[in-house]
Amino acid sequence: MVQFDLITMLILAVVAVIVIVAGIIAGLYWKRKKSATQLPAQPASPWGQPAQGTLPPAGPQPGYPAAQAPPGQPAQPVFVPPTVERPAQAAMPPAPYQPAAAPAPQPTATVQQPPAPLATPPVHQPPAQPAPAHPPAPQQVYPPQPSPTAPAFQPRATAPGPAPDTSRVSYFGEPPAQPAPQPPAPAPTSQPAMPAPAPYTPVAPPQPASAPAPAFPAPAPSGPEMRHFTKKIILIGDGGVGKTTLIRKFVYDMFDDKYIATIGTKVSKKKVVFPEGNLDVNLMVWDVQGQRNDPLLTRYFAGAEGALFVCDVTRFQTFENLPEWIKDFELVCGKVPMIILGNKSDLVDNAQFGEGELGALAARYNAKAFLTSAKTGANVESSFKDIARAITK
Repeated sequence: MVQFDLITMLILAVVAVIVIVAGIIAGLYWKRKKSATQLPAQPASPWGQPAQGTLPPAGPQPGYPAAQAPPGQPAQPVFVPPTVERPAQAAMPPAPYQPAAAPAPQPTATVQQPPAPLATPPVHQPPAQPAPAHPPAPQQVYPPQPSPTAPAFQPRATAPGPAPDTSRVSYFGEPPAQPAPQPPAPAPTSQPAMPAPAPYTPVAPPQPASAPAPAFPAPAPSGPEMRHFTKKIILIGDGGVGKTTLIRKFVYDMFDDKYIATIGTKVSKKKVVFPEGNLDVNLMVWDVQGQRNDPLLTRYFAGAEGALFVCDVTRFQTFENLPEWIKDFELVCGKVPMIILGNKSDLVDNAQFGEGELGALAARYNAKAFLTSAKTGANVESSFKDIARAITK
């Protein structure tokens, strides 16, 4: 019973709170609605003017004549605003004399001139180098000069190599000059001498009725036609011997001493012109990575019509591996023109072999040999030109 009475009291309390809140909200709503419907009170005009929203009566006002209307039409009333009487105001004392201030100078508008055209920048001229007091002595590549710290270079004693391959054809030798054939002397004849012909008397040509058209000059005889070739050559050798730097020096005339490991192969193009032979050769230069165990080497070699075999003069092992490279190449391409290059010849103090060893190896294959340097450019261009001339014979 006690619990039932407690629940009943709570319900009644909640109902009472709801009723009170609803009454407050209703009172606020009606109060706001009532204030919105009433017009605001207008204050009286201090100048005797009618309150806002009222107009004076229509018709003529006292003291003002009516407007003149045309004959036959009634006069129209004229609206005259009422006289407004303003309250008298006390006279203001005269203000003391103040000298007029000088007018402030107006800023003169500046006309913006268009910018002057930029002058052409002067062409950079490198500073003149003073002439040396003594001309530089020619650089001697081989034999190397002994340094005070390193022992003198002693050429390695090598066993006599195999006999030269007589089945190979020399692509670099020039054929002997053949004497020009002489025409045969005319045979004497026993016929009687013919009488001398009568002297020729020229006949004057008839004068044309009109001026003849100007004759065009005969075309000059053209020289022999230029021959164009596109040939594939390939650079072969161990890794790090400088094949890529040689190509960059020949194709782009650039040198970079950073080692670039060739991935697979790279192809560069260089045009070589021989004016003396009317020859134009587009060399497709293939740079092959220096790994003999690559199964794709035979694909790289295929179609090559000449090869440059490169070794490093500072590493004798790269020179000893050249015969194996030549053997692998000839199994695919046969006996084609080749040149053997000993690169990095500028590193004289570190050389482990020289021009003699290169010449002996080149004689075995009836080829040429050069000491080259991709850094200084020694014998780089001449090597590529010699192989280009050899493969176009």
